[in-house]
Amino acid sequence: MLRASPDPVFQARAADVEDVVGQLRRALHGAGGTPPAPLQPSIVVARDLAPSQTAGLDRALVLGFATEQGSATAHTAILARALGLPAVVGIAGLLEAVQDGQA
Repeated sequence: MLRASPDPVFQARAADVEDVVGQLRRALHGAGGTPPAPLQPSIVVARDLAPSQTAGLDRALVLGFATEQGSATAHTAILARALGLPAVVGIAGLLEAVQDGQA
């Protein structure tokens, strides 16, 4: 319902609700939800990051992140700004343009 809204603020809140539902499912089923930490200082590239994943990033190794989805009003972007973590969100075609381990 929120994703179908023409208002980008409501669309961003849909991601927040999905994040909370995902955390509850993982807690109930014992599955992990945080992406693996990089082994060296890196820029994380992903389709999207939930606010809980963003908060769990190892700041010693994650120098910033870029995502295909998201907007400047999404909580992930707001959290990144609050943490001083460089982030670029909403980059169409990002995952096709970047390869794992690419420098």
